[in-house]
Amino acid sequence: MVKKLIALTIILIILLSLVSCTTGSGGREDTINPKAKELNSKGTELRREAKSLFTQGKYDEATKNYEEALKCYEEALKIQPDYAKAKQNRAETLKALGRTE
Repeated sequence: MVKKLIALTIILIILLSLVSCTTGSGGREDTINPKAKELNSKGTELRREAKSLFTQGKYDEATKNYEEALKCYEEALKIQPDYAKAKQNRAETLKALGRTE
């Protein structure tokens, strides 16, 4: 009986440790580095800007305003170089303009 109680206590301690690790500092928001919060916010803002430019580019492309569409896609890619949809639409716009670059 004592061995079972000790085993259960150890398991409980391990589980509590794991929960604490997954919530990060016991789940307290005030321990997050303010600089990390700022950088995360800035990254979110930049992704929104890239998405906005992409959306404007799609509109310009749909209205056959290819030069403006190309500018929007290129600006979106400056902000977010790994934006696959912007890369694809840029290539399609270049094709519509009869250009490769």
